[in-house]
Amino acid sequence: MTTTKSERLSEMPYVSQNHGPSLDTVSGMPTWIYKNIFDHSRDGIILHQPTGQVLEFNATAAEMFGYSADAAKALNIEQLHPPEEALKAKEWFARVLEKGEFSFKTKFIRQNGQSFPAEVLANLFEVNGQQIIYSSIRDSTKRKRFKAAFRQQLEK
Repeated sequence: MTTTKSERLSEMPYVSQNHGPSLDTVSGMPTWIYKNIFDHSRDGIILHQPTGQVLEFNATAAEMFGYSADAAKALNIEQLHPPEEALKAKEWFARVLEKGEFSFKTKFIRQNGQSFPAEVLANLFEVNGQQIIYSSIRDSTKRKRFKAAFRQQLEK
């Protein structure tokens, strides 16, 4: 019997409401490996409900936004966008709910008020009957600075 991506995700201890088996039923890998991948990803990862309520921040997202992983759980995803991006963010996440995935460029705001550009790849999953949006976030500040400096050098 083949398990679905949602079933495998539900076995991850940081998502599941139930304590499932300690081995992934498809790969046979210990579930703590998935937690380590989540925690050590170079991209920021935010798990949130379709309502925007944050469920989990990985360490990279915590550093990127300036919130502890625990403090982030009190946030709504809209609070991470500057006011001028809030309406767009609602539209993007409506597309995620409609299509199951969506990628977009946006601006976010750090806890200290500083905004930064980012690329987001968002996917919709169902875990234990609950819809969850997995957003992988890449801060594009350095890439944009590099591009601007490169263009400037070409113009000389």
